[in-house]
Amino acid sequence: MKVYKNAIVWDWGGVIGANGDHFRCPALLQATGRTPEELNLRYHNMEQALYVGAMTTSDFWTALCQSLDVSIPISTLLDEYNATMSVRKSYLDLTKQFSQSEHLLCSNIGPDGMEWIFRTLAVEDFFVWWWFSCLVGLRKPQPSIFYRIEQWTAFPVSRHCLVDDSEENCSAARARGWTSIKVDSTMSATTIAGQIKEWETADQCHSVA
Repeated sequence: MKVYKNAIVWDWGGVIGANGDHFRCPALLQATGRTPEELNLRYHNMEQALYVGAMTTSDFWTALCQSLDVSIPISTLLDEYNATMSVRKSYLDLTKQFSQSEHLLCSNIGPDGMEWIFRTLAVEDFFVWWWFSCLVGLRKPQPSIFYRIEQWTAFPVSRHCLVDDSEENCSAARARGWTSIKVDSTMSATTIAGQIKEWETADQCHSVA
């Protein structure tokens, strides 16, 4: 039995997949005549409440529609939101490529997005554990979320690597003593694999058979 000594912590939105965008639902844009950017600017704090579990999906959509003085069935908004979710298979497959590391999923996401992930993906086939902000009430880059992961893995702090598309999250991870790999939309899975391999095979990173 192999005992792992390090953990790769993957973000969902912008890395393994795409988070849904509440403010790009066509029915919402058509009914309000506003741009996604305008809606995000005005209702960002409401969305963040959803992301930490302070609002249910139904309450969020109801409150948003009331604030905008529009009437749209929640089922329509959910269907349109789910249509903006996706999985990036080339990145997901990297969790099978690196056998020296445990793979964990940590995402700032609302319950609607989390439910889509569990409906679409056999999460346990790729990740040994997962942290969704709407369940734990914490969001990256809060230091507490990194500390919780460290407690769960029981690995030394330096044996954690965050793969994320947010520089703010990556900076917070580095401040904790983690390694971070900043992903952008132009980065191939091969490039990410090379950076992970360099980190995973460093002298201080090892597994015991």
